[in-house]
Amino acid sequence: MCLRSPSLRIPEAAFQVARSSAHEPWMTGTFVYSEPFWAFDCVGLRDPEA
Repeated sequence: MCLRSPSLRIPEAAFQVARSSAHEPWMTGTFVYSEPFWAFDCVGLRDPEA
């Protein structure tokens, strides 16, 4: 499975995904968090200096 983190600011060790039973080999690319994760900064991407 090849999924990329949605941001370079997320350390590799902190980006984890679980393969679903419906996984297909073509399912690759950049992972996209849903809007609530971004709205509440659950992914920790806001600039702490801002």
